[in-house]
Amino acid sequence: MENEVAGCWPLAGDEGLSTSERVYLALRQRIVSGQLSDGSRLVETRLATRFNVSRTPVREAVKRLTADGLIAPDALKGLVVVAVGPEEVDEIFQVRAALDGLAAALAAERITGDNLARLHRANDRVRDGHAAGDLAGMVKANLDFHAEIYAVAGNRTLSLIADKLNAFVVRTSSRAFSSAEFVQEALAEHEDIVAALARRDVEEAARLSREHMNTARRNARQGR
Repeated sequence: MENEVAGCWPLAGDEGLSTSERVYLALRQRIVSGQLSDGSRLVETRLATRFNVSRTPVREAVKRLTADGLIAPDALKGLVVVAVGPEEVDEIFQVRAALDGLAAALAAERITGDNLARLHRANDRVRDGHAAGDLAGMVKANLDFHAEIYAVAGNRTLSLIADKLNAFVVRTSSRAFSSAEFVQEALAEHEDIVAALARRDVEEAARLSREHMNTARRNARQGR
């Protein structure tokens, strides 16, 4: 396996999950975070050794990651981490902008005080992560912020579709969060979205959410 981190890799997730699920989550996190970069070669036997598991759960995890579009067969290398090109970045963010707008519109009709408090806390965690230089913490808090809006929207199909795109969005936005300018921009846009949701302003919440994702798309294209 190329571009890998030396030593054993810890399994992700709760121990109550199946080994296959935990291997899947651990590999997905390494791909999304960039620890396994575009084009990295994945070999099932070596992955099994890294995770100290048999090949069966690794094989199952690899099938899921292939279905997710995160890894794919390569004629020369076997299985590799899929590279995300500029055109695909554009397409993915365009779809997410539409989905986020719909989620915010639905959430504006159902939002509660507890939901708003969770959104504020997630945004505070983005701010705290920035102050501490914790990139992973910022990315996780940002995901939690948007996941809360989807949860409030209450549309399972919408959430499932958006979740399929999350891995690609995180892969590109992780780089953006290393920019102080981007972080401040994202924090301000989050606050505007929360304010619109608190007012139950369906149209404004949808518009701001679409614009927020379009801003992320522009930053991703600029390599920020």
